[in-house]
Amino acid sequence: MKMRKCLICERGNLIKVVDIVLEIEGSLFIVKGDKCNNCNEEFPYEEETRRVMDSQIRQR
Repeated sequence: MKMRKCLICERGNLIKVVDIVLEIEGSLFIVKGDKCNNCNEEFPYEEETRRVMDSQIRQR
């Protein structure tokens, strides 16, 4: 399996993680995504972000 390069630093490889913290309007969410092993930039999966946004819309 080929490792994907980081879109930010272009030196690190993206690794799968399950502990990305998103804070939206005072609420914390833990989501899955990729994280660069060089610059530590986090890239939540689109479907995870969509799920969080949908739950915020329902709470209003």
